[in-house]
Amino acid sequence: MDDRVEKMAFSVDEAAMRAGVGRDRIYAAIRNGDLVARKYGRRTLITSDALQRLHVRWTRPAAV
Repeated sequence: MDDRVEKMAFSVDEAAMRAGVGRDRIYAAIRNGDLVARKYGRRTLITSDALQRLHVRWTRPAAV
């Protein structure tokens, strides 16, 4: 049986690594409203759901 627990939230560095982009692009997505982030004290956290929605948005074909 697999007892691994999936992470529910990621730091900006972790989110960038999972998305295959740099930290600047993650921060730009947050500023543009494309990515929802939460502040916990000084930490900025991105939920796995928000990261998945961003991935869908970035991989969706552009409207012609």
